[in-house]
Amino acid sequence: MALRIYLADLTHTGIGVANETFPLNIGLVASFSKKLFGRDVDVRLFKYPQDLLEGLRTAPPDILGCSNYNWNKRLASHFAQLAKSLGPRTVTVLGGTNYPFSQVHQERFLRARPEVDIHTFYEGEQAFANIVERVLGSANHEGIFEKAIDGCQFISPIDNSFVAGAEIPRIKNLDSIPSPYVAGMLDKFFDGVLSPLVETARGCPFTCNFCNAGENYFNKVNKFSDEYVREELEYVAQRASAVGVGILTLADNNFGMIPRDVHTVEVIHELQNRFGWPSHISLSTGKNSKERVIEATRLLGATAPITMAFQSINPKVLKIIKRSNIRLDDLRAISDHLHAEGKPQYGELIVPLPGETKDSMLAAVDGLVNANVNPLHCHTVLMLHGTPYKDDPVFTHEYGYTTKYRLAIRSFSRLEDKPIFDLEEVGISTKDLGFDDYLEIRQYLFIVEMCHNTDLFKPLVRYLKQFGIKEAEWIRMLFENMERLPAEVSTVFDSFRQETVGELWDSEESFVAHYSQPENFQELTSGERGGNVMFRHRVQILTRYAEVFIGFVCRLSAELLLKRSEPHCHESVRGEMDSLQRFVTGIGSKGYSPDEVDLVCKDRLVHDIPAWLKDTTNRLLSDFLLEEETEFAFYFDPREKSIRRDGFERYGGSVPGIIKQVQRRFGGMPPRSVSRSADPDPLL
Repeated sequence: MALRIYLADLTHTGIGVANETFPLNIGLVASFSKKLFGRDVDVRLFKYPQDLLEGLRTAPPDILGCSNYNWNKRLASHFAQLAKSLGPRTVTVLGGTNYPFSQVHQERFLRARPEVDIHTFYEGEQAFANIVERVLGSANHEGIFEKAIDGCQFISPIDNSFVAGAEIPRIKNLDSIPSPYVAGMLDKFFDGVLSPLVETARGCPFTCNFCNAGENYFNKVNKFSDEYVREELEYVAQRASAVGVGILTLADNNFGMIPRDVHTVEVIHELQNRFGWPSHISLSTGKNSKERVIEATRLLGATAPITMAFQSINPKVLKIIKRSNIRLDDLRAISDHLHAEGKPQYGELIVPLPGETKDSMLAAVDGLVNANVNPLHCHTVLMLHGTPYKDDPVFTHEYGYTTKYRLAIRSFSRLEDKPIFDLEEVGISTKDLGFDDYLEIRQYLFIVEMCHNTDLFKPLVRYLKQFGIKEAEWIRMLFENMERLPAEVSTVFDSFRQETVGELWDSEESFVAHYSQPENFQELTSGERGGNVMFRHRVQILTRYAEVFIGFVCRLSAELLLKRSEPHCHESVRGEMDSLQRFVTGIGSKGYSPDEVDLVCKDRLVHDIPAWLKDTTNRLLSDFLLEEETEFAFYFDPREKSIRRDGFERYGGSVPGIIKQVQRRFGGMPPRSVSRSADPDPLL
């Protein structure tokens, strides 16, 4: 009888599907084991907790293997416990990045989780195959643990000792792992909900100390062959396009940096022409050599962003975190080039990194805003196993880290009336950057989110630049005048600050105790708590108070311009600002509900702002004054309509559903297109 193996890469489902990517990781482990052991093993794959629950209760496996990441670690432990209760001789195995690198911490990790029999270390395919081989060759359960298993660690049930197997060399010939896609092992996940995840290379040449991929073990990049990648992408394209899933996620750490990536791009571009898939590619591009990355991904156009993962621009900080970045002057040239080509980009910072101060952090934000890196997001530093932030108390003491716990985005479920939560530990202050500084930075970033990342105010930013006002100066002015916010918008900003504090907990236990109460758990299922705090408040403003907020921004901008301009220009500035406010309101005040997708808004303007925005000679807005007021129409073009309808159908029209759409797109949901009403119907 074949050895029954269940492999699960679980996602929480408390409010929709928290992690929407295919379980490629367990697919690769399964295909490698199936290649080695053939009919001796019966391998089944799981993504959704309810499916695994049914599988365990119907036919308990001989081996249960679960992925162990920051966002599903408690789910994995829950099912390991359940498997043990249903079949005490089931071998429970975890594998994934939520695991320390040092044996001292590995032993501590395993002793705290008696439901886990074995944990794999580093690459999982060969290590898991070694477990399967041991189970197949053992006459009884105790025989599995009589000696070490290479690539694995466990606490011996025989003498309670910590047992560590030898480190396994990385797999150089990645083609030795059969594609789980081509083998049909992932077919059931083409369900119209999950999006395909594809890996073309493994490894990262960088040594950033906040990332567990910076370990020396991963520094060499190994590649799947061109033939392997093409066959896999062809297989995925046919099936993903058939079920209406347009997203492709590439798992590579630095896509675009190796010469072979150009060939992969050509394959994807060919598939876009044949199948209309993928319509959007989520990927992490190379951290340096941006020119090479741009050239490598050119064919993908607006469907693939260039990732500008800076994390910091402070030389002192970069030295501590073992990282280097391109110069800001070079960045500005690259950013301008990307915008001219209509190529999206995505900028990232992390706060608080060691050595960073409030002033240096805000200077970084301002520098990247002025370099037109858009969207620009700043992540709170995660304390991850495999990094000194989690596993080295000397390091965290040296830099004075204070940490808290918060729910990983939407990572909660209720299974058989038991609530399960997955939290992440985050750094919220250091000896150089206090918690009040952290809160002030977050508030500043919320202004950046609303005024820089949304693209709503691009026309206004262009206008300000013609007066010599840089975008960061404008954002700083808005930030310094938040006390003048209209009452309803001020309430949202106050809520943002309160929830930035309120999402942080001193311990995982205190969070679990609070949200296990039915009335508090309801706050999570309603979307009132547990999501991305910044995106949720952004959506609240845009869906409820867009016109009010736009009016506030334009009013303060006009005041700034009047201070900077000569008195004889004031009348024209007021007229031009009136046109700009009407224009921004037209492109951005509606469209966040299913019944507004087809809505065409109209307004009368005295300036041809669309023509001015298309002008490449930097002429003044006054040069586009119309002879008379002219009606303009604001609408979504057919492609954007289709994307929004699909998003509302997939995620719903509630605030959590809209937030999910914002998260799945580069800078969020873009504003409306515009044309003169007298023009032919733009929608035809």
